[in-house]
Amino acid sequence: MCYTIGIEALLFHKNLTDMFFKKLEDYGFIYSSFEGKNQIFIKVFMDSDDSKNKMSDLISEFVYVNYVKDYFMNALDECYYYFDKNDKDEMFDMLCYDKEKLIIKKEILNYLSKNNTLYLKGFVKFRLKPYFESIYEKSQYIADEYLDEKEYLDFIKLLKYFVSVQNTSCEKADIIKRNDGRYLILDENKKEIDISDCEFSVEIVDNELEICDVLLSEIISLAPQKLVFHRNEKFKSFEEDEVLKMLERVFENKIEYCTGCNLCKKYKEENLCIKNDDKIDSDFFKKV
Repeated sequence: MCYTIGIEALLFHKNLTDMFFKKLEDYGFIYSSFEGKNQIFIKVFMDSDDSKNKMSDLISEFVYVNYVKDYFMNALDECYYYFDKNDKDEMFDMLCYDKEKLIIKKEILNYLSKNNTLYLKGFVKFRLKPYFESIYEKSQYIADEYLDEKEYLDFIKLLKYFVSVQNTSCEKADIIKRNDGRYLILDENKKEIDISDCEFSVEIVDNELEICDVLLSEIISLAPQKLVFHRNEKFKSFEEDEVLKMLERVFENKIEYCTGCNLCKKYKEENLCIKNDDKIDSDFFKKV
């Protein structure tokens, strides 16, 4: 069966035209084309589900590159006019290309199964309206994520600066996470570092310091040449700990991970003692 695809002539500059027709040839389509007043019309033969699938794939890519990107950029300009082109390109790349293309492809495939004429501008405007509404929502979400990440990286850069200017003689610091969620820091002489000994403070506008910030503050005050994190029940997965992720970025190759040593054993036994004491106290009150 012969199908007609109408595409806005304004979208077709020479390089894009050559690329589009080359892909038609690569897919093995028999086609002809002619240019109208505002559109380029492509007559193409599709005699199987496979050929419709290939055409849907080709058109969905065209829609994504031209219509979706343009719409995404305009949506960003509405609320985030201060982003430059590089920022917006990076945010557009945060969309999942394969996932978005598949959504478009399914709509095109469904349409071609019932119609043999597809005018792309009208199809995008009406048939894909709900899809573009979702793209608007995604653009706002991605912009917020992008800003958060940018602020986070600026914060990391600031922490790195403070570490570089600290005058310290500390060669090594050991960090242990207690079962109650608190962190214990030992200096190179295995002496516990008290929070009150910390001179450096980290502030985030309009937010109070949390555990992560206090730990960062203490470690940055020490600025040790090497950081060792010791595994225990609360540190079963180093990779999932947000504190470690931040410290890894600040201290980079100065961090080591211990999966078992005398220090690990010592504090594991202490935690067990605390657990047993809690159980005794609880049992005692139950009897009274």
